[in-house]
Amino acid sequence: MDSVMRLHKLPIVSMAIVLTIALTALHSSTSSESNERTLAFEQAQTAARDHAQAHPILEVDAVGARLLGEDWLAQMRTRASEAGLWRFDLPPRLEVLAQADLDALLAETRAARSAADPVWHLGVLDARTPPLNYLAHVFVHETLVGLLLSALVLLLAGGTLERSWGSPAFAAFVLAAIPATASVHRLLDGASSEPWSGGAGLAAALLGAYFIRGLSGRFALPGWLLLPVWVVAEAYLVRGATLQDPFSMPWSTFSAAVGFGAVGAGLFQL
Repeated sequence: MDSVMRLHKLPIVSMAIVLTIALTALHSSTSSESNERTLAFEQAQTAARDHAQAHPILEVDAVGARLLGEDWLAQMRTRASEAGLWRFDLPPRLEVLAQADLDALLAETRAARSAADPVWHLGVLDARTPPLNYLAHVFVHETLVGLLLSALVLLLAGGTLERSWGSPAFAAFVLAAIPATASVHRLLDGASSEPWSGGAGLAAALLGAYFIRGLSGRFALPGWLLLPVWVVAEAYLVRGATLQDPFSMPWSTFSAAVGFGAVGAGLFQL
């Protein structure tokens, strides 16, 4: 009977998510094909850059600029403008063909980047993102610090909430929070053209729920302390924000995620 009770109190869902995150990172770091895929991406990027440099007047969307390299694209266009290349416009028909060729090269570059980079492969980016990615993105992280921070929140806040709510209710909350925060990021912060990946959105939702649930004082670690500590760590250690430039943090997404968690905790409490 005691063993059954201990198993019932074990945060199985939180531990399973942390284990999957760790295994995904291990698989990505030890994949024997990663070097070949990275080389394929670099070759596709070089071909796209050569074409863009030959026709600097062609249009490149935000995702294309990210694939080519935003700094490289800006510098290339500056050099073309200083050299007076903007004056030599293509005839309309040739410009359409050149644009189609560039779009095709960028599509190949995106496919190669997706094959080489788990963040692009499983992250949430734009309307072409596969539906499965809205759940799978939570298991891939760009940095080790981001991975460790997400795992820590899952074990501290997630494990506490799971023991309080029970694993079925906690699993339902997690399955709702993951795609919800990814969708909010696409709508509110998607202009960055950076794939949304990692457990930060889920962590924000968990901490929002933890804050509301812990107002009664029943948790050892108070939510009013845990939430701001996580925000500072996520902003400055993971996202690279500074006091001079605090906007590298997707504040709209994280605010919505915390609100989602707070509302979810309120509904569970009712």
